[in-house]
Amino acid sequence: MYQAHVWGPSLANLPISGTLNYTLSLDTNVNNMPHATPVRTIYDQNANGDNYLSVFNLEVQLGQQTKFKADVQTNSWYFYQANAVTGNLNKNSGEFHFNVNDPEGFGSCPACNFKVGGFLSGEQAVQAGVVYQYRDNDGIVHTGGAVLDKQ
Repeated sequence: MYQAHVWGPSLANLPISGTLNYTLSLDTNVNNMPHATPVRTIYDQNANGDNYLSVFNLEVQLGQQTKFKADVQTNSWYFYQANAVTGNLNKNSGEFHFNVNDPEGFGSCPACNFKVGGFLSGEQAVQAGVVYQYRDNDGIVHTGGAVLDKQ
């Protein structure tokens, strides 16, 4: 079994409204390599493959109902969510979860599902840590984790 994880400092002074935008955190000391785990792709119970995360954009819309949007790309697949979905955000701890079914809409990818669990971290939520699972239209499951920086 493969399990990605990330950690960071406690959340402090989370804004109560507005939109938080995050992008993939890059290590400027090592050729802009992302602060992310390799993406594990499970083709079946006996075969694994690796992909490398190149984009992870996250939008968190704060308010009475927290909403989320994501744009994720690797060297062999991508996930793009056009409309924000309602998710759960614990405004004290910064822990959040959201789930997107059929992200393209109109029944074009009924098998697709994108699940994210993570947390906001630091003063005014300066970073986010995420772990995710994406089931594509072929039923292949992709999992990984990443650190995101606030823009």
